[in-house]
Amino acid sequence: MTPETINLETLTEEEARTLIKGMADSISFLFDALDRDGDGRLSPAEIDAAPDILRSLDKDGDGELNETELEGYGLHFIPGRVRFNAIVRVLDLDGDLRVTAEDIADAPNRLRLLDRDGDGIVQREDAITKPNPTVSKRVGGPVNLIKQMLNLAHYSDELMGDVLPGTDPRGFSDGYTLHYQANNNNDVQIANGTFLLGPDGRPVHEWPGPNPEGVPEATSADLQPNGLLMRTVAADDLRNVHDWFPVGGHGTIQLVDWDNTVVWQYTRYARGKYCLHHDSRMMPNGNILVICYEALTRNEAIALGWEPQEFLNPHRGDGYVWSDRILELEPNLEDGSTKVVWEWAAVDHLVQAYDPNKPNYGKVSENRNKLNFNYCKYDNYLFTFGQLYHCNSVSYSEERDQIIVSSANFSELWVIDHSGTIEETKGAKGDLLFRYGNPETYSDDAPTYQKEGKQLFWQHDVQWLENKEGPTTGDIIVINNGAMRGADGKPNPNEMRMGFESAYTEVLELNLPMRPDGTYDWDGEVEKAWSYKADPPQSMFAPFMSGCDRTPSGNTVISLGHNKRFIEVTADGEVVADFRYPGPGNLFRTRRYSHNYPGLAKLKQT
Repeated sequence: MTPETINLETLTEEEARTLIKGMADSISFLFDALDRDGDGRLSPAEIDAAPDILRSLDKDGDGELNETELEGYGLHFIPGRVRFNAIVRVLDLDGDLRVTAEDIADAPNRLRLLDRDGDGIVQREDAITKPNPTVSKRVGGPVNLIKQMLNLAHYSDELMGDVLPGTDPRGFSDGYTLHYQANNNNDVQIANGTFLLGPDGRPVHEWPGPNPEGVPEATSADLQPNGLLMRTVAADDLRNVHDWFPVGGHGTIQLVDWDNTVVWQYTRYARGKYCLHHDSRMMPNGNILVICYEALTRNEAIALGWEPQEFLNPHRGDGYVWSDRILELEPNLEDGSTKVVWEWAAVDHLVQAYDPNKPNYGKVSENRNKLNFNYCKYDNYLFTFGQLYHCNSVSYSEERDQIIVSSANFSELWVIDHSGTIEETKGAKGDLLFRYGNPETYSDDAPTYQKEGKQLFWQHDVQWLENKEGPTTGDIIVINNGAMRGADGKPNPNEMRMGFESAYTEVLELNLPMRPDGTYDWDGEVEKAWSYKADPPQSMFAPFMSGCDRTPSGNTVISLGHNKRFIEVTADGEVVADFRYPGPGNLFRTRRYSHNYPGLAKLKQT
């Protein structure tokens, strides 16, 4: 069965349940074949016998295993889904869905990579992504689940779309677009290249990825004026990054030259402790802002006033409560060293109304400049994995000496003062200067995710606009993904961030309310200086990741992360490019550079 043979218009719930069960069985097939005694674990003897068992699965006798042989059922309605089985991932390191004779011969060594505790045994849960029994119900039933799987899990084989680049001279012709393709969740598709796309949408330069197994989701890349590419990569074996940390973890940031040589690298990664994740931004002074996950054990979180709750997906991050820290790094390109010169930690700016005997206790509504430690309820999210905030982008304003951060879990933007020392920032100087997007986060009521007045929904890629080349009228620009929002624009928690039939994505250019003395008016109105949504709105939707960028001509480039769709619109909202970039994986965001951008000097020499 293939995506083309499934008729979503006539698909019944019974047929959808059959597909879901078949998918689960196909993911389990290889483990079950290797587990000869059926005890739910692979013993040292079974691991050593793996090559002979794998060879017995070679039905066509060509000496290797293809996708059908790896999953045993011929169920290909989502290509590559068999890679949810970690055994397939360690055998098929290059992601081409072929396990060669050499891979089979090396199977015992590969399987031992899954032995997390070093006892010589591979447990079932180490090899197979555990199905979440609540997902089907929370997304509206099995038919909707199949629809959403198909929307998220397959890709285009060629450049395709309604308005290809170069078709309209007003779009995609005013510069070059940087695209960093990344693995999708659980490495179903292997992707790791960074491409500079020309005006015709085709690559004119590539920086190959550093890891043949791919790079994690939500990796970012930016071309600097000096010609160096700044990119984030996995600090560890990709399986470990995905197993130990929530979505978006990577751990390492690099600067590489035009020939892909690493000239500087910084790693902040320790299992069960911390990991760089999502965004990175270069500051005008050459320093770099990064976001870092920081683990709190359940007991540590409770000691700070956290109300205990169970995680929807406890297998990611081993049940830690994950907070966020922002670091400013000063890279030394001469000796490769790095100095942390400024930092801000969310854990220093909390309020909680749960336990009066714990720190940070107070009335939430009277502490709007602090973060409600108990706002995020995990049973309302599909893949939060114990995160408190899910900060996914950060940007610096030199003019204001302020940082703006996007928190997806809070559906908010936070403005933070950058002018203090590290010690000063731990105190009141590090409290929020302003916040926007979701009044419920500073309400005394229990979260319902339906509070009137909510404006942002799982947003990404917030940027100050003061340094953009093109004409701007607002302070910031942000892509408002629209997850957990209905067709009427109002909160709808039943969408569970995957509402492909009713939710919609928009781009917002906003002016933040300022008083004459330069402080923010907390009760002032945030003005929409410009916005764009498609017609009809539901025809442009990305449930996660994604980005927006202002071009030198004043156009806006929108990138949808799950299917690598590029849309470019004029200031008047006219679509001048709309296409999908081919190949596997997804993307976190894109960036546009003008023809005369200094960082492109090497391109002009080739």
